[in-house]
Amino acid sequence: MLDYLFKQEESTTFVYLKGRIDGITSPELQSAFSKSILEGNRLFVLDLAEVNYVSSVGIRVFMSLRKELDSAGGKMAFLGVTPSIKEIFKISGFLRIFQFVNDISELNFTAGTAKSVSNVIEKESNEFKFKIKENPNVTKGTFSAIGKMEPFLTSDYSDSDVVKIGNNIEFGLGLATAGDNFNDFNKFFGDSLLINNNLFWYPAVKNPTVDYMISSENSFNKQFLNGMGFSGKFSKIIFAESKNESSEIGNFFSEIASMIDSTVFCIVMIFESKGLWGMNIKKVPFGENKPQNNNDDIFDEKNFAEWFNFPMEPEWNHHLVAGAAVYNKTKSQYPKLKNFFPNNTNFHTHCVVYERGFMNNDINLFEKEVNRITTELNPLRVFHLLGNSSFKKVMAGIIIPEIK
Repeated sequence: MLDYLFKQEESTTFVYLKGRIDGITSPELQSAFSKSILEGNRLFVLDLAEVNYVSSVGIRVFMSLRKELDSAGGKMAFLGVTPSIKEIFKISGFLRIFQFVNDISELNFTAGTAKSVSNVIEKESNEFKFKIKENPNVTKGTFSAIGKMEPFLTSDYSDSDVVKIGNNIEFGLGLATAGDNFNDFNKFFGDSLLINNNLFWYPAVKNPTVDYMISSENSFNKQFLNGMGFSGKFSKIIFAESKNESSEIGNFFSEIASMIDSTVFCIVMIFESKGLWGMNIKKVPFGENKPQNNNDDIFDEKNFAEWFNFPMEPEWNHHLVAGAAVYNKTKSQYPKLKNFFPNNTNFHTHCVVYERGFMNNDINLFEKEVNRITTELNPLRVFHLLGNSSFKKVMAGIIIPEIK
């Protein structure tokens, strides 16, 4: 039997435990901790004064919790542990791994995990709380429209439309694959994300799985049919927390658009999902796959289900997500880019969905966290992300590109 109570005091979560932590009670306790971390809590003090037994299973729960908190920039400590329970930690070899205190005044972690820096400002809107880190004197980045969108609508691409890009483009989105020989890779194009030169794509084949190439000094052949790519330094890094249970990604884009003077800006982002809406192409849009009526659009009502996977309800709740987006406030200013944006929207976004987990909310560690998520975690899906996808907290880096 185990009783527990989570009590929030400012930014620290106190957990009062009473009874046995063993194979029977541990699963429920771990679930309660995971729920609290998903809600954004990162600092935990576990009061074990009334715990009379901890089994090896219970120790593993604490180890798992510590691992989750380490990856998310959090900390934990044990308060009021009795000598007999501390001896169990000692026998298990974990006495030095955890922090034990007899009084909260002995805690050596602060009330927050983010570093205090002079160029981070805080502001609020009706829907969000923001932290914004300004990086002054950042030069404009580069931007490339890759290939053509017009053949996509009628499935009219050929081998001459394939565009190979190199490692000079750091971020991007589109319809892509990787390989050297057209006859080997032409059937494996799919929705793709390029992030830190690493390419992830979801081939338009039966029973697809995510494929990816982690970049190195030796470039590999990234092949695109269409897309947008960009590179450069982040002029702003933005952390946003919804004031509601969750918010839509489209609303976040609209809010940050009001903070940025440039007509076109590029976004690299990570967040923990609260339900995603996305779509995948099911066929590679080469000429041999054209709709029977050559004038038909693959988005036409009679063709849509054959060409696209589209969910009937939001999916992938509580998963880590990395994405890239291009936002265009006024499509008329750059007419060559118009076709790269879906109708009635000002942005185009692709993302990779990873396993369930937690991100570090420290705005100063944004680039490190993007790299950790995209190179260390298991990718599950790549798709075109829709604006009604939801999140609680998001971090995003903004690149202002030079449009030529």
